Amino acid sequence: MTLLQKIAIGITIIAVMLAPSSILFAQQNNMGIATTNHDPSAILEITSEEKGFLPPRITKAQRDQIHDPAIGLMIFCTDCGVYGEWQSYRGGGWNSLSLSFRAEYEIIEEVTDVAN
Repeated sequence: MTLLQKIAIGITIIAVMLAPSSILFAQQNNMGIATTNHDPSAILEITSEEKGFLPPRITKAQRDQIHDPAIGLMIFCTDCGVYGEWQSYRGGGWNSLSLSFRAEYEIIEEVTDVAN
């Protein structure tokens, strides 16, 4: 088990212990936070109308130190690309999940510059 996996398990255990029973609901082999009707195909479902999901934010050097990452492991690489990138391990390398956002942002930025 990698250090990142051990940290994730530790954080999950702490969250389960600290979460009020009114917002944490577990059924069989999956869990929901702030929902009583989570999707059975998901191991974890988080519901919020005011907050987002924050994955581990690490540098490329830190990412490259993850020993034997699981296929599908997700991170936010803070110094990858121009603006940082959501990335997923695909078994042999890391794949950027940020391409469409970055392209849209650059187009908006160019239009804004032309308008000024």
